[in-house]
Amino acid sequence: MTVPEGSTLVDELPAPDGPMHFLSEADLDVYSTAYSRTGFRGGLHGYRVFQRNWELTAAWHDMALPVPAAYVGGALDTVLQFPGFRTAAEAMGRATFLDGAGHWVQAERPDEVNEAMLSFLDSLPT
Repeated sequence: MTVPEGSTLVDELPAPDGPMHFLSEADLDVYSTAYSRTGFRGGLHGYRVFQRNWELTAAWHDMALPVPAAYVGGALDTVLQFPGFRTAAEAMGRATFLDGAGHWVQAERPDEVNEAMLSFLDSLPT
């Protein structure tokens, strides 16, 4: 996903269909109050150094992971639209994409995330 000149990432995000069924209004109020007091800088730092992270890890490009790994994510997660992200997730060895779920997959579909994680753990040699 790229952001056109003169636009922002937020401008390019798809609008939700409706309320977030996995986040109650009371929970949203708690987050809103906390973020209005402290800001959300920490949550955004990973995006600020995005390009630098690619540069720092270039030596390991296309290297196989030396340990068993799995990915569980929402098929609607905007991050999967970033160039190479879906391919990287699939390269982890075991990728699960939950239809209808987005970026907060663990909150949106906790039972299915737990099921996928437990299945992965059960597949590991003891």
